[in-house]
Amino acid sequence: MNAKFIGFLRNYVDRILIALMLVLHLLPIWLLPYYPTQDGPSHIANAVIVKEYAQHDIYQEYFQLNLKPVPNWFSHAAMALFMFFTPPLIAEKLLLTLYAILFPISLFYFVDAVHRGKYMLGFIGFIFMYNYLLHMGFYNFAFSVPMYFIAVGYWWKHRASFGSRRQLILNLLFIFTYFCHLVSLVLAIATVLLLAITTLRRSNLKSRLLLPVTLIPSYVLPWWYLSYRPANPGNRWSFQDLYTYFIKIGSIATYTDQQWVSRFLLSVLVAVLIYTFIDRFNIFRWDAARKRFKLVFRASDNFYLVFAMLMFAYFVAPDGMSGGGFITTRLCLYPLLALLPALNQDYRRPFRYILGGAIIALVLLQLQMNVRYHKTFSDTLAEYGSGTSVIEHNKVLMGLSFNSNGSFTGNRTDVFGHAIGYYAAETRGVDVDNYEATTDYFPVKFNPELSSRGRPDFEGRDTESGEPVNRVDYIVTWRMDLNLPVAGRIQEQYQQIYASDSQRLRIFARKKGL
Repeated sequence: MNAKFIGFLRNYVDRILIALMLVLHLLPIWLLPYYPTQDGPSHIANAVIVKEYAQHDIYQEYFQLNLKPVPNWFSHAAMALFMFFTPPLIAEKLLLTLYAILFPISLFYFVDAVHRGKYMLGFIGFIFMYNYLLHMGFYNFAFSVPMYFIAVGYWWKHRASFGSRRQLILNLLFIFTYFCHLVSLVLAIATVLLLAITTLRRSNLKSRLLLPVTLIPSYVLPWWYLSYRPANPGNRWSFQDLYTYFIKIGSIATYTDQQWVSRFLLSVLVAVLIYTFIDRFNIFRWDAARKRFKLVFRASDNFYLVFAMLMFAYFVAPDGMSGGGFITTRLCLYPLLALLPALNQDYRRPFRYILGGAIIALVLLQLQMNVRYHKTFSDTLAEYGSGTSVIEHNKVLMGLSFNSNGSFTGNRTDVFGHAIGYYAAETRGVDVDNYEATTDYFPVKFNPELSSRGRPDFEGRDTESGEPVNRVDYIVTWRMDLNLPVAGRIQEQYQQIYASDSQRLRIFARKKGL
């Protein structure tokens, strides 16, 4: 068989594997009733408000739509659009399906833009896809990560001939990324400008020097957003904590049992780096005539500099700024994925088969562990949502959760912390603990007039001693011990109208006349 046919056959097998992996990773979304995340229920409830704000007086009483072009609009707008055709939970599944397709495809596009036809390392995207930030419910940020790789890959692929049409497309990609998350936009612009400098030649001097000017449309929205927000940088992690978290690739592990997958993945990447280093010095191709090794420099080696830049950002950035948080955790996702083009190449046998087998094994192992996580919490959330039918529509709701981690060792998400959002979405009610509505960077805000009527501030509320708030119609509790003081105070003003078979879920309605 000639080399061209072998290359075609290899790419054909890769594409079948990609399609198979995509299907497998979509199954947990559609076969389980709930996709367990911490903030996801709030996003669903607020997407309903965006869609039906004018239809419900209670929405207009409690909320305002924030129509400014702030980040975090994408997931709310997308789900609101899907809700014209589907119920809220299905709208979330459609959003997650779009993400589950976009994330790995963006990595394949990224590595293919640098080494055409060589997809192997792109499969690592499947390992990163169901990451800790997604399980936290950071849907907008989750979409911004593949947008980073699409934008950078697009510029690299067309860098030799970057006319006005491609400048427009790149600006549109950046602007779309802004409406997902600001961190990815800043990193994408910085990466493109860095690559433009490192690939600067006399032949492209003019176009490279004009590139920062052609990207001006992409600067406008982030400049506007940051101009009225104080930076207020938060605490920085210690160097030891940063080093340990990166070595563990902590951002892809949602609970303790997953961490050894991260360690195995890092070992695989180190092996690839060593192999690549050896290949760069032609140790596999000893030049007998010259009797020396010769360094082979490739254009893809510029991504070592991208890796260094992203690592610098990871180690020096504060963990919070301008109202945003989890910056360090977010930044941990980018460096290793951005390094893939520098490592990606046509590996020699048997290393290619060993590497491919190791990556696919890790993908399937990570998927199996995530499915176990999803199923356990999805089944529990089904019990949590079982009382929806007893709650009237257009009422004020409060959720109290006394357990979040379930049976998973070291689970890092509070799956029941905002689960009342499921009830608010289904009943078109108001979640008084709607954390998004207390900020100015989501599409929905609490009506400021509520403060004059004593809308409670839930920051730092102690659920074991906090009083039920005024005008709450229903209180949904999860795993509440009836011997707790708060349980007694609830029962003074509320009567229990529903309990699940296990008694973990209890729903209380305000007593008539109170």
